[in-house]
Order: sequence, then C-alpha cells, then structure tokens
Amino acid sequence: MAGIVRLLLVLELLLFSATAFALDEKIVVQSRTLSEHDFLTGKEQAGQPVEITGTLAGPDTDERLPVVILLHGTDGPRSGAAWNWRLFLESIGVASFRLDSYTGRGIESADSEQELFGQFTQIYDTYRAMEALAEHPKIDANRIAVMGFSRGGHAALYSAMTRFQNAHGPKQGKLIAHLAFYPACNFELVGQFELSGAPIREFHGAEDDWTPAALAEPISIGSPLADTTRR
Repeated sequence: MAGIVRLLLVLELLLFSATAFALDEKIVVQSRTLSEHDFLTGKEQAGQPVEITGTLAGPDTDERLPVVILLHGTDGPRSGAAWNWRLFLESIGVASFRLDSYTGRGIESADSEQELFGQFTQIYDTYRAMEALAEHPKIDANRIAVMGFSRGGHAALYSAMTRFQNAHGPKQGKLIAHLAFYPACNFELVGQFELSGAPIREFHGAEDDWTPAALAEPISIGSPLADTTRR
C-alpha cells in the first residue's frame, strides 16, 4: 500500500493540472509492425506500416495537459487496468491516452498465442504515439509518461533504454516517467542497463512466479531514480 501511495504522489507532483472532465477523443497513430530482428537491429523501414488508434481523455482546461500513455497487456484494449487508471488520472487532472495496439493489426486476443504480438511492438507504438500527442493542442509534449500492464509493462520499462530511443525514439515529445506493472524480464538485451535517466517504477506481486520481481530488479539499477514495489 505504501508503494501505491508513493506512486500517486509522484504522479501528482510530476503531472498535476486542473480537474474538470471533458477531453475524450480518438487519435490515429501512424506506426509499423516490425519483426523482433528488425526492431533490435534498428531497421525501422523494414516493417509494415499500420494505423493504430488511442483514446485521449482528460480535463477541460485552457492549459496544455500532461498525459500518461496506458499500454494494455495481452488482454487487449478492453483492459480493465487501463480503464481504471484512466479514471484515477482524470480525478487528479491528468490526461490519459489508452493505446490500442491490437485492432489496427487485426488482433483480437493474444492470451493463448503470444507469438502473434511481438515483444517490442508496444515500445515502437509508444514512441509513435508520443509524436501524435505532441501535435495535439491540449497536450504538453514535455510531460509524457508511460504506464503499462503485463506485456504493456514490458514496453513501459524497456522504452527507457537509450539504445531503443536512439534507434526508434520519437522526433517530438519527452518521456518523464516509466511505470511498469509486472513486466517480464526473462531475457537479456545489449545495453539494457543504459537508461534515459527518467524515473522508473516497477510493480510486482510478491508471490508472482510468472513475472517475478527478482528478474526485473537488475534492469532498474541503470536508473538512479528506479524503484521496485512488491505487494
């Protein structure tokens, strides 16, 4: 519980704004579907172009809003976690962008067939979503955070790697925080300890033997502002 409270305080300090509710619109994001090899080797143009969408929601204000990109897990865009966090973020005056990485690719569910959905797809989608959000007149491009759950948590965490940011990162927008809920960290990547320096916060279940915290903790060592919470 203390970890959740600290997270809420961090979000309020980093991303606080007004508290009326009005912004609710769908935004198209131009992305690509890259193979894992093409993503890891930086071959951006090798992938197939794809249009994905996200739902931008937040308060009605004349000021530019901070925004948190919400990344679903293998359960897809109907993720209850993403929806619930949208409600909380709106309650403290922060915009949210619930990104749908499935529908534009013709995927309904990858729960039982995770090979349908590449390990790094949502990292690339996040960078492209940042560019789309940076163009929006209501969004502060210098105050973008990313939060993800399960497979989306993996993307929220590894999007902090400078290797990936240098190869595929956004031409506009700045990531100021990475919030990863039970990300899988069961592999090693070249440069995985070279991180952007933005705050990282991981959340894992204390009894979780599928995505245990012990595997993720070494990655966070690369960030002086990283923390891991077990519940």
